[in-house]
Amino acid sequence: MKRSVVFGTAGHIDHGKSTIVRNLTGKDPDRLREEQERGITVDLGFAGLEHNGMLISFVDVPGHERLVKNMIAGATGIDGALFAVDACEGIKPQTEEHLNIIETLGITHAVVAVTKTDLINESELCSSMENIQLFFGDSLLEDISYVKVQRDLPETYASLLDELAATAQRLPGNRLEGRFMLRVDRAFAVKGFGNVVTGTAVSGVLNRGDELIHYPAGKRVRVKNIQVHDNDSQRAEAHQRVALNVPDASEPSRGDILSDEAELSSEEGFYASLKVFDRLPSPADIKHNRTYPVYIGTEALEGKIIIPGGGRIRSGEELFVFVRLNRRYTPVFAERFLIRGLSPQITIAGGKVLAMGSLIPERKVAGEILELIHNGSFKEALSLISEKRPEGFRLPPPIQLFGDETDISVSGILTYGKLCVSDTLVSGIISSLTDKLRTSSELSESEINDELSILHSSLKKPVKEEFLRKVEADGYVFKNGRLKREKLEPFEEEALRALDIMRSDPLLSNRSLLAERLGTDEKTAEKYLVYLTNRELVIRLADKVYVTAELLNSFVSKGVQEAESKGSIELKDMREHFDLPRKLLVPLMDQLDKTGMFITRDKKRFLK
Repeated sequence: MKRSVVFGTAGHIDHGKSTIVRNLTGKDPDRLREEQERGITVDLGFAGLEHNGMLISFVDVPGHERLVKNMIAGATGIDGALFAVDACEGIKPQTEEHLNIIETLGITHAVVAVTKTDLINESELCSSMENIQLFFGDSLLEDISYVKVQRDLPETYASLLDELAATAQRLPGNRLEGRFMLRVDRAFAVKGFGNVVTGTAVSGVLNRGDELIHYPAGKRVRVKNIQVHDNDSQRAEAHQRVALNVPDASEPSRGDILSDEAELSSEEGFYASLKVFDRLPSPADIKHNRTYPVYIGTEALEGKIIIPGGGRIRSGEELFVFVRLNRRYTPVFAERFLIRGLSPQITIAGGKVLAMGSLIPERKVAGEILELIHNGSFKEALSLISEKRPEGFRLPPPIQLFGDETDISVSGILTYGKLCVSDTLVSGIISSLTDKLRTSSELSESEINDELSILHSSLKKPVKEEFLRKVEADGYVFKNGRLKREKLEPFEEEALRALDIMRSDPLLSNRSLLAERLGTDEKTAEKYLVYLTNRELVIRLADKVYVTAELLNSFVSKGVQEAESKGSIELKDMREHFDLPRKLLVPLMDQLDKTGMFITRDKKRFLK
């Protein structure tokens, strides 16, 4: 499939944005009624063309307010910027405002079309170009090209198109992995087709006939037809302007989401980094606990800005904030948003979503967590969240957590489906219950539930089941609301007594030492070890070397922690935590390799 890129047009009013798009594509980008009557299309308010084997789309929004509302489709919706700057007027307030927007979107590639160059003399044009280049050179843009265009010279537009294609080639590749997601920017019904929605695909790949979930309704809908650049297509992918025919969608509207992610979460607010622009006509600030217009995705909302410690964010400053919205919204990780000032009504700040509001419920502990997320230390952030929420917490889907491609497996955190909880907490609960069971020989259901009461309600059942599985291997049975050991054969009783002895003294690691402690012969002790090994209560490390499953699990867990902390581990590092002889430590270290989590170099073990 051809490479697809989307350029967002920007620039001061009457500097020629729509004229440029019209001359490049031969299409008037503002033909809503005509296009609705014609059928399914992707260029409702947009225009595009094919050039040098690429599909190039333009988000052309001639009106100033419409630019703010539509351009914030997100950094994954717009790949590059096409600025129009009038050579006679130069940089104007809206040029500055639009550059602020482009920078907020995280866009780094831009082409600057200098228009009306035939209306000034050569000296004035040189001066104008110098000022324009100084302005854009002082921005966060990393890849900038400049092209002079004249309305009556078609060859200048051909040069502009070549430069756009060259810039497009330098853009990063489209992100096709992960879930498909599209935010609806237009929705309408076409006679004979039914409901049609348009938007820019944020991520993933979609095929004709696939099922998507229509949010916020939560209803499954089938994609009957796909169009990309006016043409029917079997497939749509990230960064493409697409139209989807979804006849069974119920009253789709702007701001809705179509995705194959089954568990997107709508939120009352989100945590974000927020920066007040310093490139403004006059200094501005964001005040704590004040409500501002918020533009995010394809929606215009109102958001109360909560600043930790109160106060305000001044021009040029960037702080972590909580944005409490006037209605529920479905944000995704790293989604960009804009804030408009109240008076004058200009865009004064831009930000990036860092965490769902439900992930960090206590704002007083949010700062350290957000700093880790902001720096890309996702595993450390998840560990800290687990520490601050020992009862457990529900994970949002990857696209809302840290992005689809992020590995979030973290040592010390257990996952039960979408629920996370501290390994230390669960281990402590199970150990406490196990100790009580061995002391009293039986437990009531209420005694078990009392120990589980600290956990999130959705975690109680899976942790209880894990505990029961563990003790059932020891011969206990949960029946009629009570947990007690069923009547065992004498051999089984002795084997479990041997297990208790090994738990209390890890040095009893072979049949000879165990037989001596039990007062039996080595052949019988060997049978006990085989019985316990078959039930995974004891692990055979090497020939005639055995340890309990609890000791091995503790050793692996500590090895992971040490490797994360120090970068690598050696036998001497583990000896500091386990008072065991070398004949046990060496085979235990070998077990680390068998977990698949470590690689060995120069006698040191590193996490993969």
